[in-house]
Amino acid sequence: MKRNVLLLHLLFCAIGFVHAQISRPTEFVQQPFDILEYDASLDLISSPLPRLDNGMCLIRVYWKEEPQSIFPIHLRDLTIDTILVNGSIAQFERKGMPADDSMYYAITLPKGIKKGDSMIVMVHYSGMMGKEPPRSGFSWGGVYSTKRILYSIGVGFFANYVGTTQHWLPCYDHPSDKALLTTRIKVQKGLTVVSNGLLKKIDTLNDGLRYTWSSTIPMATYLMTFAVDTFQKHSIGTSNTAVYAIRQDSLSTAISFSQLPRMISTLEKHFGPYPFESVGYVLTPTGSMEHQTMISIDENVVRKKDSTNSTILHELSHQWFGDKVTPLNYGYSWLSESFATYCESIWAEELRGQSGYIQDIASKISEYVGSTVSREGVLPLEYFPRLSPSSNFPRTIYIKGAAVLGMLRYELGDSLFFTAMRTYLERHAYGNATTEDLKKACEDISGKKLDWFFDQWVKQKGWPRIQIDTASSFVNGNRSLKLRITQVQPADHGIYEHVPLQIGVRLVDNSYIYRTIEFSGQGTTITLDTLPEYKAINVNQGNLFRSLVQLAKVTKVEGENQFNVQSLQIYPNPGRDMITVEYPLVQGSMSWTIMNMQGKTIRKWKEMGSMLEHARSGLMQIDVSSIPSGMYTIMMVHDNVMLRSQCTITH
Repeated sequence: MKRNVLLLHLLFCAIGFVHAQISRPTEFVQQPFDILEYDASLDLISSPLPRLDNGMCLIRVYWKEEPQSIFPIHLRDLTIDTILVNGSIAQFERKGMPADDSMYYAITLPKGIKKGDSMIVMVHYSGMMGKEPPRSGFSWGGVYSTKRILYSIGVGFFANYVGTTQHWLPCYDHPSDKALLTTRIKVQKGLTVVSNGLLKKIDTLNDGLRYTWSSTIPMATYLMTFAVDTFQKHSIGTSNTAVYAIRQDSLSTAISFSQLPRMISTLEKHFGPYPFESVGYVLTPTGSMEHQTMISIDENVVRKKDSTNSTILHELSHQWFGDKVTPLNYGYSWLSESFATYCESIWAEELRGQSGYIQDIASKISEYVGSTVSREGVLPLEYFPRLSPSSNFPRTIYIKGAAVLGMLRYELGDSLFFTAMRTYLERHAYGNATTEDLKKACEDISGKKLDWFFDQWVKQKGWPRIQIDTASSFVNGNRSLKLRITQVQPADHGIYEHVPLQIGVRLVDNSYIYRTIEFSGQGTTITLDTLPEYKAINVNQGNLFRSLVQLAKVTKVEGENQFNVQSLQIYPNPGRDMITVEYPLVQGSMSWTIMNMQGKTIRKWKEMGSMLEHARSGLMQIDVSSIPSGMYTIMMVHDNVMLRSQCTITH
């Protein structure tokens, strides 16, 4: 009998565990429910103070499977006063501690609810709305207030729970369950409220105003937002495209958003029609965030009065990548951030053609290998570590991811790449996706098996670092160049396959011809035949694409004393006061020269090269604050090998 009692106890515990098993931020656990709508009434009459009086959120739920005994909601900082389920008071209990990444409230369900039923949960709550705990004095995500503005940001960079809508709205705060949102927000007269969707009405009350906003298309909870300030509406192009800014920012807004219609057109050309009912931006003090139809944009970005600003474009592109198709969980955040950052390169292509696109990709690669990895470590694009020095949104998934998408575009070709992207967006429209879903769309459209590509560039950490040994011969008036390419990255970065690379050959008249090669495995030997007489070569500096490849070392051509490799990477470029130069590893002394475009030497010095063969690259910071604005050539000479590149200095 005791044995049977024990078995029943274990079974009860197991059932209880299943009931409590909700999706953690980087996990997905299929739930028996589907949340259809949040309808929130928020009394923010104390705005800009983050105090919520008499909050009420109606949650409409559909049970697609047999219900569990509880229904979970996330809420932080605020106090739940009462909860009603289908009109009757329900019991609720907090599960977990605030330090847990999936702390939630378990609402006890009344008997009789079954599969196929709808349910109304009414949560009454109040208190001070908060934000993610700061790390090193910095926080991002939750509810913010200044002396003039009150607003929310939907994700936290450092909070282990990631989604921060739970700081103001009781919700199932996980990207896998999308829902409609209606916000009814009461504020003082003279203030304006913006939120997601369309402004339905403004009610005049005895003690203030109530703004009602409502979406027509479901959204992930982290894309929900509100902002309260003395905003003025600035229509841009069409009536459903608007920017909300305070009066002092009117001129900056008009200038900075003047290219917004062109941005929308550019993205529609590549990825299909704009996916939502409106295009909205609101200027806020704390960074930029892609809230669905109401993008928060850093007011300091707008005040630069740059009409081609890539941040405005970046957040807009999220409406396709992240909002229309949302990562299933935060382990797949690269599907949002890599695409939005890659769209910056597409915007550069729109503005400056192929050269603008190449330059933008090249700058991202330089930033990644030159500084990002030294700050946050070497990370894969999906399911990366999140603890310091990384975060929920490390820079890696932005700029490495953009470079990887550029290589995917080259692998498929323009027509197949953009067709695959549109296919991916349509297959998963207004739903969720994983890396596998993107890979399948690319494979279905191209007819290629792409496991190797996604395994090495998305799931594997690192990038190929190569050493090139060269030999040259001259027969019957034609030059041949033999290249031995060896991968020398750390062993835990893996060995890369099918990596394209452009080799440039500078002819005697200083024009260039380019050859595209491909390397795989530990070592690859390639011969470039029938070359005309040339003076120099460069690696990964071509006119078609850029590969995420780092050049560690190049040996000089046998018998050629004037062989040089143009492989210096300079960033930022243009630079202002301080620039960083990245160069392949060498041993011994190097001589450096900065020369203006008239050939005059501006500065010359010597340095010692690195002796550490396992290092990623050589990096040198150069103070250029005393050098006049203009274009300059920076040269490094080591053992008769010359490396050079041009940079622009602006003050």
